[in-house]
Amino acid sequence: MTQTTLLTKSLLNCGGSCMTASVFKAAKLYPAEKPDNTYVLDNGIRVGKFAQQLFPDAEIVSEAGPIEQAKKTKDLLDYYTGIREDIVICEAGFLHGNLYCATDIVRVREDGLLDIMEVKASQADEKIKDKYYRDVAIQLFIIRKCGYVVNSVSLIEINPEFVKDGDIDPKEFFVTIDVTEHAYNLQDEIKAEVETIQKMLINGDEPRPRINDNCFHSDCPFWNTVCKFVPQRNSIFEIRGMTAAKKLDFFYNKGVMSMEDYLKTSKPNPRFAQQCRVEVEKDDNLQIDYPALREFLSTIDPSKEITSMDFETLNEGKPMFNGQKSYAQTPFQFSLHVLNRKGDALQHYEYLARPDKDWRVEFAHELVKSCATSGAVIVWNDDMEGKRIEELIELPGNADIKDALQSIKDRIVDLMDVFRKRIVYQREMRGSFSVKHVLPALFPNNERLSYGTLAVNNGAKAQEVFARLIFDKDVSDLDVQASRQELLEYCGLDTLGPMYILELLFQLVDPYFGELFKKTEKIDQAKRNILVGDKVATDRGNGEVTGFTKYFVRVSDGTAKYLRRPHKIYDLSGIDHNALHHSDGSFAPFLKDETGTYKNCFVDAGGDTGRFGALVIANGKLGKVVGRTNKFLKIQLPNGKFIYRKEYNVTLVK
Repeated sequence: MTQTTLLTKSLLNCGGSCMTASVFKAAKLYPAEKPDNTYVLDNGIRVGKFAQQLFPDAEIVSEAGPIEQAKKTKDLLDYYTGIREDIVICEAGFLHGNLYCATDIVRVREDGLLDIMEVKASQADEKIKDKYYRDVAIQLFIIRKCGYVVNSVSLIEINPEFVKDGDIDPKEFFVTIDVTEHAYNLQDEIKAEVETIQKMLINGDEPRPRINDNCFHSDCPFWNTVCKFVPQRNSIFEIRGMTAAKKLDFFYNKGVMSMEDYLKTSKPNPRFAQQCRVEVEKDDNLQIDYPALREFLSTIDPSKEITSMDFETLNEGKPMFNGQKSYAQTPFQFSLHVLNRKGDALQHYEYLARPDKDWRVEFAHELVKSCATSGAVIVWNDDMEGKRIEELIELPGNADIKDALQSIKDRIVDLMDVFRKRIVYQREMRGSFSVKHVLPALFPNNERLSYGTLAVNNGAKAQEVFARLIFDKDVSDLDVQASRQELLEYCGLDTLGPMYILELLFQLVDPYFGELFKKTEKIDQAKRNILVGDKVATDRGNGEVTGFTKYFVRVSDGTAKYLRRPHKIYDLSGIDHNALHHSDGSFAPFLKDETGTYKNCFVDAGGDTGRFGALVIANGKLGKVVGRTNKFLKIQLPNGKFIYRKEYNVTLVK
């Protein structure tokens, strides 16, 4: 450790909650952190850039790097002081020794004093977060060290009462809050922390880690290394659903450090105790509360239509559309898997907005057109979809479908409740009731239900990708197409997965229930030898393979080029048919025979044993092939049960 390490504002801010992290980060004794997504960060940058319009004549420092930024700022301050009144500098930098801070807005008054302003992409309220006071206090400390006299310190935040109506006036959108007194009151505390960190860096000292509430608000790079005194498996902090404050105050600080310790306490909460017992005993069996499960399933009539529904949303700090406040949840995408009882066919409908218009009314109308008009509507966390539908109902352009939207909302059933209430629990869920944990725990070998292979595999990433399509003007057409396809695949899995889960739940209470729906398994083409020049069919139409990217196949239909995932492509080589499309325009892996009847056609590299509907013998049992995964054939036995076998273990019945 050396004193020449640059102590930035963000690093010093970290020291207020964890001196360990501050010192170790300053000494660069950990790998660089790479956030999973940048949507929140980019959202803040967009708000910050908009705040600069409060000062249209401001000088903007655009130099890269702290040293260059600080030098440019000093040059501007030296040049304009005494020459020009009320000069404003945006994105200013200040450097004193090894102390550095970037300041959003600095105004030089006529008397030479400075007003410093920090933009926060949050709504102003009466209770200003303590971390904001620390943020501006650190800036004040460093700027004063540079020899400047500071007149005032302010926070610029979003007006919580602002509602967009046409073009946004930054003077109405932002409010300025004077926090000068708070910033000056923290100067002695900041000075002591800076001196402590610098001394540790010089002497090579390591601070003693101290567990506190801030340890659980982000992924700490030191949790599994520096904080070794915390059990690395089954610690009290791994109990899901319990607040961090309770874990600390009621248990950890009283010596209860592990799940095993928790089970020994008096009257442990049954919900938390279940996870602890399963983990401690390493019980991999499915835990089922049968009476509660039957009660839950009584709200869903499997003889009627069933819809699985999911939305993806943006929540921009700067409102996107009229009538919105900042951070309004704006749905931009939906996926529906609808079980249509007319043929027990699982139909998939999807919508993904074009970002060049207000798409909310179109979104709502497409939702009503696609969703089943009766039966349960399955969601995962009704706080999202239910509230979004309420907001769509209030839009003037949706007056004609108000009743239909209300009907969808009234029929919502939250499937997450089964796992949030621990009605069904399995060890691999690790206490989580997120579908991202539940699905692989219940279907560990079904690659079709895996998020791990998706480029977009969580809601935050979906926000990041769609926001890029809106705000990044340099994105190429091919990138747009690839991104849209990735979003569609992710949202589609968010509705397909719950359908599989729902079917399993019905089978748990009735082993003879059978299949809830006939799964139309699409052949996995990822391992096929697709070549440039192959004639293929896709959901867009027939075309020819022209090339490949890392994840996609390039296809041309003669007039346009587009990208598709390998498993969404059907090889037409050697097939004497013109299309794989139904007369109504829908797409499915079926071909029409001479009589005009659609037949299942799985173009398969594995031979006749993998053909849909083929009679086979597997381990001495007669059965019929009804589907497949990447590695296994799904075979239905005469008694209605299903088995999975690898293709080389199956014999075709001629």
